[in-house]
Amino acid sequence: TRERILTTALNLFSAKGYTSVSTRDIADEAGVNEVTIFRLFGRKENLYAEVFNTFKINPDSDLLLGGIKHELMHDLDSIGRGFSRLFIRNSKIVNMSMRVVKSEFKNIDKELKQQIEDIAHLLEPYFIEMSEKGLIISDDPVKLAGMFTDVLFGYSLHVMKKGKLDMLSDGIVSLSAIFARGISTQNTSSAE
Repeated sequence: TRERILTTALNLFSAKGYTSVSTRDIADEAGVNEVTIFRLFGRKENLYAEVFNTFKINPDSDLLLGGIKHELMHDLDSIGRGFSRLFIRNSKIVNMSMRVVKSEFKNIDKELKQQIEDIAHLLEPYFIEMSEKGLIISDDPVKLAGMFTDVLFGYSLHVMKKGKLDMLSDGIVSLSAIFARGISTQNTSSAE
């Protein structure tokens, strides 16, 4: 029952937003009595926070850095694909969180922003190493890691808002290639 309520709440919060979904809506959709929701979660705010904590997927280095070969075009493509998979898996949580009043759920907003920073931090050693090898143009490889993360996340949000998540991977691959060309010290033909 608990899992069914959480899954139903995730789907409704993601589709309609926190303020537009009542505990009655969740109970009806989940096929439970509204009292069951209050017994299990106390308040709607607690249910929302539990949905976030249950379904969020944290970034990890295996997903993002698992295919690294120290070839810039290949690596940024691989990182981009990993990011795309992570974003798609988290898309309902991201959408749910974008629809909430940030002042009511400061911790969730802060945690989502921290995830973006965590991704950039995971990428920093790679960008530093590529800079030390002279393979990327950069006075600040840490800044480049942050910029690449921001580009991926911004594009992903844009695609999600347009309702075209099925196009995300292809777009990310293109963005990764453009970014790689832009920061590579090699000419375009040898970088490919």
